[in-house]
Amino acid sequence: MAAWPPDLTIDDTDMTAARWAFDKKEMAGHLTGTLPQIDWQFRPIVTSLRVAGVLAWTSSDNVDPYRQRAESRSVNYRGGDPTRRDLGLELDAAIRGHWLLTDWLTFQAGLEGGLLFPGHAFDDDHGTAMGDVGLARIRLGLVF
Repeated sequence: MAAWPPDLTIDDTDMTAARWAFDKKEMAGHLTGTLPQIDWQFRPIVTSLRVAGVLAWTSSDNVDPYRQRAESRSVNYRGGDPTRRDLGLELDAAIRGHWLLTDWLTFQAGLEGGLLFPGHAFDDDHGTAMGDVGLARIRLGLVF
């Protein structure tokens, strides 16, 4: 095990605290409840990666309720054929992490994103397909 600056060393007791922090996802070492006598303090960084996909279609006609009521026309919301039921494919992904700042304060951060590849249920009245739609979001927070 190496440390910086190079004159610092991590001994077996320090490594025990590091393993505890990693395994238990809790702070360990200096000024904590686990091995408080050592000079080092270890704070775990916990992350998770999530990926999902959804293939969707409607079980009935895809009708714009406003146009049906106001114009007495059964069309999708872009004016296209309401009998086309393929809504498309959506792919989502997220990575999140949290870092213990103190024994009572945690910083959370994450990045989430989604991409929709629209199906024919979103075609307009000329049969032109709707373009792909994407969204990204950054999440930051403090939990105490």
